[in-house]
This record gives sequence, structure tokens and C-alpha cells, in this order.
Amino acid sequence: MKLLRLNPIDIANYIVWRHRNEDHFLTHLKLQKIMYYVVAKYLKDKDKLLFEDPIYKWQYGPVIKPVYHQFKLFGKSKIKEPVSYLSSDSNYSGKGDFTINFVDPEEICATLDSDNEFKNVVLHVLKEFQYSTAFDLVERTHEESAWKNFESQILNGIELTYSKDELKSANI
Repeated sequence: MKLLRLNPIDIANYIVWRHRNEDHFLTHLKLQKIMYYVVAKYLKDKDKLLFEDPIYKWQYGPVIKPVYHQFKLFGKSKIKEPVSYLSSDSNYSGKGDFTINFVDPEEICATLDSDNEFKNVVLHVLKEFQYSTAFDLVERTHEESAWKNFESQILNGIELTYSKDELKSANI
């Protein structure tokens, strides 16, 4: 199985799935930074992006918007389990017959786990940052030139994204 351009929520769920039995706290903020480093490491190692969604440069570092919106309800709390979301084959327009289907995150995580290249990147990043807090990772991303060189623009609310070259230069 070769991964390329996945749904970022599936990758976030996989990270949660791999991390859920750990003693170390995985919050929404830390998940965003782990995602950033997984994408960067995979791009460095395989020269492929895992998904097409941009990674934004926000005040507290890198953010993937679909993951932000899916997991923000956790706030500062520990994320203990992967989350389900509406499947793309759902029709919930409210007109006539409609179908609502949810993605089974356990099934997707098991499938992702069978891709050793992907799994090894995720495990490497999780091991690298297992003792880091969310704010340790915020500071780490702020030290990278891809964020630091644009700090004033970012803090003034200008929405910027990471380029492939900037992702490849991430400190992982």
C-alpha cells in the first residue's frame, strides 16, 4: 500500500490511535505540531505530500484546518480516541431521501498501520516528541525560519501557508 494525499483527519486519527495507550498527554495543540512534523518527515523521506490541504502558519505554529475544526472541541483536554466524521458518500441536504454515513476511524487506522513506510514515519515523530509538551513544540516551530521570518505578518493576522521547501526544512 502506497500512501499519498490522504485525508488529514485520517492521519490525525492514526496519530491519536498510536498514542492512546501512552502516558504522555496528546492535546489538540500538540496534535497539530505532531501532524506538521509527520508531514515534513514524510516529505523529506519520500518526496511526497501526504495530503493536499495547506498547512497554515498561525500564532501558535503550524495548523491544518480540517484537523483543527475536527479536534478543537477537545481544547486543552487529552485526546483519548480517534474521532468519527461524516463520510463523503453522505447526503445530508435535507431534500428527499438522505443518507448519513460515518467513517470508521478504527478501520482506517488499522489500514494505515499496515503501511510500514507511513507507520515508521509516525512512530519516529511520536518517539522524538513523546516528552515534549504542546508549548515545547510551539516554541520549536517558532524557532524555524519558515515561521520566524514571517512572525510579524502572522501575528498581524495575515494568513500564510508553508511551502514544500519550508516543510522540507523543518527541524525533524
